[in-house]
Amino acid sequence: MKYIYLTIVLLLMPACSVIEDEKQKVQFDYAQDKKQLSYTGPLTLEDVEAALRLVGDRPIESLSISSVGGFTDAGMRLGYWVFNNQISVTVRDICASSCANYVFTAAKRRIIRPNTVIAWHGGALQNDWEIPWYISEDKAANMLEQWRFEEQDFFTMIGVNQLITVIGQRSPYKAQVPSGNWTYDQQSLVLLGVGEIEFADNIVTDNSITQEMKMQVTRLTINQQQLDTLQEN
Repeated sequence: MKYIYLTIVLLLMPACSVIEDEKQKVQFDYAQDKKQLSYTGPLTLEDVEAALRLVGDRPIESLSISSVGGFTDAGMRLGYWVFNNQISVTVRDICASSCANYVFTAAKRRIIRPNTVIAWHGGALQNDWEIPWYISEDKAANMLEQWRFEEQDFFTMIGVNQLITVIGQRSPYKAQVPSGNWTYDQQSLVLLGVGEIEFADNIVTDNSITQEMKMQVTRLTINQQQLDTLQEN
């Protein structure tokens, strides 16, 4: 596991990845008896498109996913598919970064398996960027503006507050998130527009975060007054 700071390089690709095992391989399959697509691994546009081609026109009701995140275009592509087809999403082990931003939020219904981590660490609205020397400030600004429009359109369509991707980077919450990675309690997710959430096997243990991941992911609680203040700033 290691942290990857979201840079404009990743935006150029574009990408959004965090708590990550770089050796994780992508695997996906379709179970007709369950009407379910299973996806494991980082999100790349090539792999997402291949997974969706596998499903094709066959009946589909759910997506079972375990992903550390990946490219923003891949996350949004899968998120649009999930939303447009009214897919339920079951999260296994981890759904971080682009997976949390665009796939988890877009689901008709969300099922969180025991000992699973849902983690955010940034998005198009974040304020701090590291621009590499070979990209001009003007080009970086244009790329960022395009991403912000695309992300705004996405969250408007699915009915989720776009701030969900950056609250852990805003005051006063930033001081509570030393690792740069955060999650939300269920009440806060509902407030942000994330709909039905179910914990599999009726097991709820501190938001289903394992002891290892508790050291890396901060759980935030947001109320309406706090959210209103964030939206005004």
